[in-house]
Order: sequence, then C-alpha cells, then structure tokens
Amino acid sequence: MTFFQSKSIRFKSIICALLLIVFTFLTYRDALNNGFTTWDVDVYVTNNPHIKGLTWEHLKWMFTAFYAANWHPLTWLSHAIDYTWFGLQPWGHHLTSILIHSVNVVLVFILSMRLLTISVSRTKLISTIDHEHKILLAASVSALLFGIHPQHVESVAWIAERKDVLCLFFILVTLISYLRYTLSYSRAWYMMSLGGFILALLSKPMAVTVPVILILLDIYPLRRTALTISSPGLISYRQLGLEKLPFFAFTLVSVIITVLAQQSAGAIVDHDTVDLTTRLLNAFNSLIFYLAKWVMPVSLSPSYLLSTYHLTDYMVFMPVLASLLITLVSGYFWYKGHYAWLITWLFYVVTLSPMLGIIQVGSQAAADRYTYLPTLPFGLLIGIGVAKFYYDSGFRRVFRVGLMAGLILLLGQLMQLTQQQTWIWKDDLTLWTYTVLYNPDNPLAQMNLGIAYFQLGNTERAIIHYRAAASLNRHRLIYINLLTALHKLQLHSELVKFYQLALQLEIDVGQTKDNIYFHLGEAYYHQGEMKSAREFLQKALNLNAHHAAAKQLLAQIKF
Repeated sequence: MTFFQSKSIRFKSIICALLLIVFTFLTYRDALNNGFTTWDVDVYVTNNPHIKGLTWEHLKWMFTAFYAANWHPLTWLSHAIDYTWFGLQPWGHHLTSILIHSVNVVLVFILSMRLLTISVSRTKLISTIDHEHKILLAASVSALLFGIHPQHVESVAWIAERKDVLCLFFILVTLISYLRYTLSYSRAWYMMSLGGFILALLSKPMAVTVPVILILLDIYPLRRTALTISSPGLISYRQLGLEKLPFFAFTLVSVIITVLAQQSAGAIVDHDTVDLTTRLLNAFNSLIFYLAKWVMPVSLSPSYLLSTYHLTDYMVFMPVLASLLITLVSGYFWYKGHYAWLITWLFYVVTLSPMLGIIQVGSQAAADRYTYLPTLPFGLLIGIGVAKFYYDSGFRRVFRVGLMAGLILLLGQLMQLTQQQTWIWKDDLTLWTYTVLYNPDNPLAQMNLGIAYFQLGNTERAIIHYRAAASLNRHRLIYINLLTALHKLQLHSELVKFYQLALQLEIDVGQTKDNIYFHLGEAYYHQGEMKSAREFLQKALNLNAHHAAAKQLLAQIKF
C-alpha cells in the first residue's frame, strides 16, 4: 500500500520530510559549538581506549565487555567510527548525534503517515485528497514536535547518550517494517522488523519493550484482534503469539545481559538503600512528572535526584491518583470506541517502565533522556487534533488562520527553548552552573561544579562547592575531591578539622587510617604544633611501621 494516491500529495510529503530535516538541524546547530562534558563522556569517549580504533581487538571488546555498567556494542561502534573520522574534535561527535536525530524525525514522519493511513483503511473510510491532506498535516506536526521538543535535548546534545538516538533509529525501523509486514505478510518485512529490533537491543536495552508495542499496534490501529472489532479478529491469537515469540526471546536475552552488566559494576541499588515503597511512589511520580514536563518543558535539569517520601504526607499519593484517573478516563474513551487514548497511555507507561526505578539504577529519580521514545504518541495525538480542526468544514477560514498562527508560535517557542537547553551542554562549567542554579540541594551537581572549577584552576571556588556537596551527601568521592583541593591550597587548619571529623564520624575519605594520621601530623607540623604533629605521626607508624613519609617528617621534628 502506498501512502497517497495523489502524486501532488506524494510530492508534498517529500518536501515536508526535507523541511523536517532542515528545521531539526537548525534547532540543534549550536550543539556543533559545544565541547565534551566530563560527565560520562570521559568514560565513553575521551578516556576510552577501546573505541580509538576499528581493529578486530576493538570489535571483540565491543561485543564481549561489560563496560561502564552497560553492554551496547553498536553504540561503542558508533563512537569508534566517530573517533576514526573526527578524532577528539567534539563537533564531529555532535554532528553524528544531530544527523541521527534528524533521520529519526523523518522516520517518525513516515511511521505517523503509515499509522494514520492504516487507521483510515481499517475503518473503511475512502482515501480522498482531503483525508490525505489531513494525514500529511498530522504526521508533519507529530514529527516536528518530536524533533524540536526540549525534553529530547539530553538525548541529542549529550554525547554519552548516543545510545538513545541510535536505539530509537532501529526501533522506528522495526515498527515501520512491522506495519509493512502486517499488510503483505511478507517474510522479508518480518525479518527486517526482527533484525531492526535486534540492532536496537545492541544499541540500548530500552528496546526491550518493543514486543509489547507490537501487541498494542495489533490491537489498534491494526485491529488484528477482536478487542477493537465486533466480529472475531482476522488473525488468531496463536499466530499473533508465534509472531512475537522471537521478539520476546531476544528481549529475555537482553534483560539477562543487562542485569549482569549492571551488577558487574554495582550499579543496581539494593532494597536496603532505596525501599520498595519509595520505588513505587517514585514510579508513579515519574509518570506524571514526565507528562507535565512534556506539556510545559521549562526548568529541565540534567539531574533529578531521588526524593524521600513521607507516607504521612498525603500529597505523595497525588501522582498515584492522577495515574489511576488517566487510566480510567482512557478506559472510558475505549468503551466509547475511541481506542487511541488508552493505546497512547499504555504505550507511554510500557515504554517508560524499565526506567521508572522499580529496579533502581543510580541515584536519579528521573531523567529527560528517558522520554525520547515514550512521549512519541503524544505528538501524534496533537497532530491529529490540529489536522481535524484545520480541515473541519464547520470552522471558518479565520479560525484556520488563527490555528496555524498559534501552532507556528508554539513551534517557534519550542525551538527557542530547545536551543537554550542545547547551550546548557556547552561545557562542564555551563552545565553544572545551570543545574546548581535551579537545584542547589543537588550534591551531584555541587560536586561536579566544584570539579569544573578545579580543572579551570579556580581551587577556592571549587572548595565552596565541594563543601556544599559534602553537607548534602557523605559520598567518598566528594571528600576525596575536597581533600585534594585543600591540600593544593595548603589550608592546614582546614585539613586538621576535616581529618579530625573524618576520624570522629568514620567518614570514608578514600585513605587508609595510617595515611589519615600522617596527614594530620603533617598539617599540625606546618602549623607549628609539633607536639600534636609527633602524636599523629607516631600513630601512623604504629599502624604502618614502613610508612616512609611519616618516618621522614618525624625525624625532622626530633632534630
């Protein structure tokens, strides 16, 4: 089945696809001026020797190693190709991510047209020029919303998230191929769909929800089951199950490998650290949080930390009630024959489910990058609404002009917000200054801002942010960075206070106890307090008789 019968409409669809690429690229063009941020990019690219070549040794590593708590060989391969072409020039790595995202926008456009065309054909509506114009407008709005939405900046502008844009590329190929398969039952299209799915899994494990997405498509708009038609479905449930069996098999393999990779790096948080109640409440909160940020994409942050939920505060249950209400309303629409609402909500919940924190990985409560796939149907619903109102004969021309003017203003505002959000990823200092500005109680942001200042040689400013981070969290890395800065400036009185506190509260500062005693003795020595210096140097030697530095300094005090 072709999209459109009219040649003029087919030509217009090509023009729309080209314009989508242009607008998307223009929106993200400033990312080409961004540098490398240290956050994860050092592990993924700049300090990763395994992507700095395309030898068999490098390829073997990509497909066999659990590195940075992940297993995504195609993502490593894309970074290696970038390094081969561009070396460590940031603009080249950013260019690749922008290009893949731009291609994804066109694939969203194609997917939207296919879904809408199938929906029209399955409801036995005649494909007319009017319908084709509606489909073209709806698909264009859907794709453009996806391409320029600020919530997707993290996936595109953060080089470490190459896996997002790459994985979605193969997911979209999978879905488009599957739709073609259901129209012709061609084995070639089925294998194309399955192959795309496997490549998506090799890019990022978030693709594990694709088999469920295919089932949702079977229900609506494909209407391959009895759930959306009065007579028995055209396809038996046995055949539908057999079609999905290979997809679920590869999903199981991917889940096992991902869990092993996360466990190998200790990335999975145990239930003693984050209890089940907190995980469940955060999951419901995330469902509403992401939806709210999609509707009003302001104050987006690279880091949303996990909150503490107090069950005595009834407000913590509002997201639970809101999620149930949306489900009930969508179910009511389903009862009335409006299937798209419930399918959209289920798509959103299912595709978000691996990232909702039931299995908690890291300390984040949420992340904008997690919405790169799940919010995709929202744009399609908006596109359908715009097309319906614009082409509805019941509205006057002045209303259509007003509608398009409002849509242009909205899209222009989204482009501006996306460009601003892209600038935030310019460098470490810009990124973490922005994050601390909007969330000063974020210890990760405070520590990383301190690191940024330290690397720029502003040690005094670094210490301010290290102290702020230490007051919020006792993570050993924060203390190690703070100690490094204090030693660099030789702030001996501060070092004495810090090491004494570390001993008193048994804080892990990344040093053995004999070294702590040595540094205390050294600090007292530089302050001229020789009695205290001898006391702690001796304690260091009592724990480690071969501590050369303690011996040397103690000898200087004696003589």
